[in-house]
Amino acid sequence: MKRLSIWIHDHPVLCWAILLAGISLLLRVLLWLYYPPVSYSDTGSYHTLASAILSAAKNLSLLKNYDGTRTPGYPAFMAIFGPDRAVYAAQLALGFLITMGFFYIGWQITHKPELGFVLGLAHTLNMGQLFFEADLISETVATFWLFLAVFAAFIWLSFPGRRNFLWLVIMGVATGLATLTRPVYIFMPFWLVLWLGVSWSKKRLHIDWRPCVGILVPAMLIIGGWTGETYAAHRILGLTTTSGYNLIEHTSYFFEYVPDKYAAIRDTFIRYRNAKTARVGNPGNVIFEAIPEMMKVSGLTFYDLSILLEKISIDLIIHHPFLYMRTVISGWWYFWRAPIYWKPARFAWPGLVEALKIVASAERVCLASSNMIFLATTLLAACSKKLLQVWQINNFLWLLASAVWVTSILQTLPDHGDNPRFLVPTQTWVVFWVLWLIYQTINWIRYNSPRSAGLNVAQSDSK
Repeated sequence: MKRLSIWIHDHPVLCWAILLAGISLLLRVLLWLYYPPVSYSDTGSYHTLASAILSAAKNLSLLKNYDGTRTPGYPAFMAIFGPDRAVYAAQLALGFLITMGFFYIGWQITHKPELGFVLGLAHTLNMGQLFFEADLISETVATFWLFLAVFAAFIWLSFPGRRNFLWLVIMGVATGLATLTRPVYIFMPFWLVLWLGVSWSKKRLHIDWRPCVGILVPAMLIIGGWTGETYAAHRILGLTTTSGYNLIEHTSYFFEYVPDKYAAIRDTFIRYRNAKTARVGNPGNVIFEAIPEMMKVSGLTFYDLSILLEKISIDLIIHHPFLYMRTVISGWWYFWRAPIYWKPARFAWPGLVEALKIVASAERVCLASSNMIFLATTLLAACSKKLLQVWQINNFLWLLASAVWVTSILQTLPDHGDNPRFLVPTQTWVVFWVLWLIYQTINWIRYNSPRSAGLNVAQSDSK
């Protein structure tokens, strides 16, 4: 026992890492045993593209018989691992790696392994993160690619002596794959280049060519390759063929203003919109119910209808900007609601469900509060040099905070639907920011308390 105590005292980092790894693995093993993989409405389209990818790989050909409604990031992940249970296991493994990665960042940035433990635990104990690892949708994979890019950026910013081209390539590949998993993150390679490759000093702009090349080249090869595939197959320049269907999620709220020359499309869609609103209280995703009849009354193909709806929606936005901004703002607000996507009825441990529901409700309150604190403190820190000093906000933390802010804005501009899901891959970044502020505030109070001030004066006098 004495030897163990000595060993623990001599190896605090390893002890905290082992403790975190044990908790993280135990929770995921329990989840694997008692909670089956869960399919959602998106899962079928992911499976369809996964099958197309497997067929193309087998025949060494381009994708065939696919409508371009999904990007290939998550379907390729499904194609690699195969059965749903294997995909589930792989997502649990990614969650474990993310947890341990956050431990490393927390330890290195504070030089306290116990704070790395808290940060890693904050990710694993977040039911909104943990249960997504059981869901057959893209959030966990997107979370991993974004984390990998941020981890590489942390190494680059924090350890100048360890800067090499490999970290930049990792950022480029990771952000490229994140974009093919969730297209909203298309800004990330450019954002990393801005933070790592562009600086301003002595009234001069300095550009480091290494991030520009190391990040952008692999990212653009990945993103551009898929965009080229979509254009070659469907003559639509974009990551998917559904931009028109996504944009109508905004304009559906004022689709009555569509000109009479599109009366057949307008009236058909409004009928579906009103019916779903009466049924569930909102018209979210109703366009995908209306597409078959809209194609029939217009005589357009799936792709031509998407192009036309994009044109109609842009015209509506130009002529009714305030109506558009109203839905944009509401979508931005929904982004911060901290949802937990899980299905208690699927849990094979009934006695635990009620307790988990209480935990889930408490966590949502904590996460929503963290989100509000994040919004307020990022704005305050941007306006106050004093707070910047108290909170010790460095370039890495600003990189995280600014990326979350950009995501919150970009996710709501082209789409108005399940907006809260877009925060999930970056939710732990928000929690990290809040924990950092708490840690630095406590340090500042301790150092500036009357007792500490008196001690410092006494020590100064004795010298």
